[in-house]
Amino acid sequence: MAAAPQRRNVRQGDGYLPVLTHQITNNANHIAQVIKFTGGWERWMQIEFARNITNEYHKAVTCEQRIWGGGDRIDLWAESYGDEGVPHAGIELKCRTAKEVGLTFANRFHEDIKQIAKRPAVDNRPCVLYAIALTTVYEDCTTEYVNVIDPATHQPIRINYEEVVQGLYILYAIVTHGA
Repeated sequence: MAAAPQRRNVRQGDGYLPVLTHQITNNANHIAQVIKFTGGWERWMQIEFARNITNEYHKAVTCEQRIWGGGDRIDLWAESYGDEGVPHAGIELKCRTAKEVGLTFANRFHEDIKQIAKRPAVDNRPCVLYAIALTTVYEDCTTEYVNVIDPATHQPIRINYEEVVQGLYILYAIVTHGA
């Protein structure tokens, strides 16, 4: 088993994470209402996040994109223009539902980390893949996740967390392919 996720503040170098934490902070009251639904708020959050990460570096942000062929999809895909130093970005987003109990949510998040770790670069171009989880349960932040090895560094992927607003936590892991 690996150590529990490390608590840290999201930094500018964490790519899209500052955008998401800003979005959560600015919409905390609305999120507090939506999070009570038994399902569906994850899709809402994907769309809201997609709206906020469109920028001058990426020509399109799409939801549920098939980027590796087959039936596998990534929740959000930000396709770069191909400029030097600007990689594609893929995001797997998990949001704890009101019905989830025990380790169900932590296991779903861990599966996302394993999925992004085993995926290759897309179109032989660099990409950065994120596994992001939003939860109201602090124990999700202290769960000991089994190590997943980053294919680029051959080191365990580090899972971090931050309490964005009172009682709402973001957990994240970042895997870089060829960037």
